[in-house]
Amino acid sequence: MPAQPDETLDAPAYEPPKPRRSRLAVASVFLALLSIPAFFALFVATFAVARPVLLVAPGLGIAAVVLGGAALNAIGKSGGRIAGRKMAMTGIIAGSLLAILAGVIGVASRDFLEFAWSEVCYGRLREVGLACHSYSDDNDGAFPSDPGVLCPKYLHPGNFSCCKSPSRWEEIPKTGTITAQSSSYVYVSGLRASDPAGCVLAFGRQANHFERKRHVLFVDAHIDSLADSELAERMAKTREAVKKRGGEIRLVGE
Repeated sequence: MPAQPDETLDAPAYEPPKPRRSRLAVASVFLALLSIPAFFALFVATFAVARPVLLVAPGLGIAAVVLGGAALNAIGKSGGRIAGRKMAMTGIIAGSLLAILAGVIGVASRDFLEFAWSEVCYGRLREVGLACHSYSDDNDGAFPSDPGVLCPKYLHPGNFSCCKSPSRWEEIPKTGTITAQSSSYVYVSGLRASDPAGCVLAFGRQANHFERKRHVLFVDAHIDSLADSELAERMAKTREAVKKRGGEIRLVGE
């Protein structure tokens, strides 16, 4: 009787299942890639964007690092059932680098923009002061009772708008007066060009700039940044100086 073939010799060799790719590693790389456009978006951010937006890019990078670390931990405990170690390492390295760069460069660029826009606000307030002096030359040394009358002959109304709290300045030429809506600044009415140089002529309605201070315009057209307590002291001295010559001040646009 002929020998029967051994079917076990033709059976396919056992192959262990291929390890699946770690989803955490994939998510880590995805977040690292997503932080790249968020990083470049920092350079086009404006003051209309809240400061917490600066945390988006570094936040994505940190999340990539956390997920990459979790992926490595899961891969190590899987006994070869999960793959993606290189991908996890890529997410960790790229995420950490982008988080550091975004945090440092983003905040630095934001501070630079704040400084630049603060200087713009300085310039606008100074223009208001110079326009008041031009007006006083034509009106026996008196500053206008309302700075709205300066527009447009002496001053472009856009100078009444702060970069951090824009106003509806286009309304000023129509009404000839400033309001809390049309001006970012409060004007001190009742002053003259001959009053002491340290008298306050105008100040920002909000503490918008560095260290939450207000930009303040003085009679001699110089600008300073003062805390609210310092501004209150200067206003008291201004009121006293005007009272000594028999005058009185009032706030316009408050």
